[in-house]
Amino acid sequence: MKSEKLFCLSLETGALVVSGIQLFFCSFSLIIGSISLSHKDDLINAISSQFEADGEIGFEDKRSLIKMWIEILFAVLIVCAVVNIVSDLCVVYGTIKKRHYFLLPWLTIFGISISLLMLECFAFTAVELYLLFSGNFAEMTRFFPTLIMTFGFTALYSYIWVCMKSLYTKFKFLNNPPEWNECEKKNFE
Repeated sequence: MKSEKLFCLSLETGALVVSGIQLFFCSFSLIIGSISLSHKDDLINAISSQFEADGEIGFEDKRSLIKMWIEILFAVLIVCAVVNIVSDLCVVYGTIKKRHYFLLPWLTIFGISISLLMLECFAFTAVELYLLFSGNFAEMTRFFPTLIMTFGFTALYSYIWVCMKSLYTKFKFLNNPPEWNECEKKNFE
């Protein structure tokens, strides 16, 4: 599948717009993750007050475990944001300089993200089917909007990925044009 436009923009402009939007949101995630990691004790206190309000006994034993998981969660968030920022900067540079190799990190990372979204779609569909067959319609209506949004984002991200793959193919052809003999061989075979 090959595309010539990304929404109503040329592939190059669309790549720069998508990368710019992602740079903004990844930078925002990096800032939020860093701030949250530096204030993890406040977050743990807020969680402990919620457990105490619910009457949970023995929360102090779980405090170190929750602290560890919060640190891991925000560290993963920060690492993912940095990796996405680097891949978006590669797309910007590769698009401006018309170098197809600089689009590969973004295509790989975005492909992994799409795969995880598809896995999430399957999981939410399984939960919806379980709730449907168990007759728990109240819980089913709670998960349904999330399922629809996940399918929508998967379709949108897949479209963007296909367009960026088309840009990669276009730049690859511009940087490595086939020789005249190769074109003749392909036409006659």
